[in-house]
Amino acid sequence: MLWPPAQAADRPPRCQADVPSAIVIDCTHPPRSEPARNHNDLNVVLEIRNDLGGVDLVLTHIGHAFDAWHMQHPEALPASVSLARDGTTVRLASA
Repeated sequence: MLWPPAQAADRPPRCQADVPSAIVIDCTHPPRSEPARNHNDLNVVLEIRNDLGGVDLVLTHIGHAFDAWHMQHPEALPASVSLARDGTTVRLASA
């Protein structure tokens, strides 16, 4: 695994409260059998999402292969996962 976070029960109490409600994250590659070396693939970002309790994801740095894969599999992304496109804005809640 490329990104091994502590399980929620193993996190210090402060970390349990600091799980974000959404993440903007690199997802250059479509699902791969082996993780990519320099950029995330869909399997890795969905694993991160699950490890954080199903936070919303905005995927950025989409590669051509991922874009083509997504056009053939539009149903593959959960409703809480969206693709950032040119001009996409994300509204942040104030703390």
